[in-house]
Amino acid sequence: MARRDQLRFMLVDFMLVDDMPTSRGLIIQALDTFGVRNVGSTADGPRALNA
Repeated sequence: MARRDQLRFMLVDFMLVDDMPTSRGLIIQALDTFGVRNVGSTADGPRALNA
């Protein structure tokens, strides 16, 4: 089974923390390509911890 197919069955939430909006967007697009749907994003650590 391909890694992408394995990730589809995982119920995992991801929090992406990066201060560069462009790189956050690219990473979210890549995760979406792999089938990862539960992705939150923020620009700094304190916001991520409070999310």
